[in-house]
Amino acid sequence: EVAGFSAYTAATFDEMKVLMNAKHYRGYLMDLNLGHPGADEISPAREVYALVRKQVEQGEAVFLGVSGRNETVGAALRENIPAESKPFHVFPFLQRCKELR
Repeated sequence: EVAGFSAYTAATFDEMKVLMNAKHYRGYLMDLNLGHPGADEISPAREVYALVRKQVEQGEAVFLGVSGRNETVGAALRENIPAESKPFHVFPFLQRCKELR
């Protein structure tokens, strides 16, 4: 539990898809290149964001992709995928989740 939220973790993109199919969440926080450490690959974040974009746009969920590589963050931002560089502060993300309807 983090700041009053239960957190579910996934080490791979397939695990994340299983969790996402099980229920809707208020927040989706992920490594932009989940399953491809050190690469500029953002296809995992692209696919996850495509699945939750409607929820995000309707104010029902928050999405944030993070990476330790500025190039990866830049690639995500060019595709309008919400992203920040590591290290980042998780509490603003959690606050946005709390403020959802």
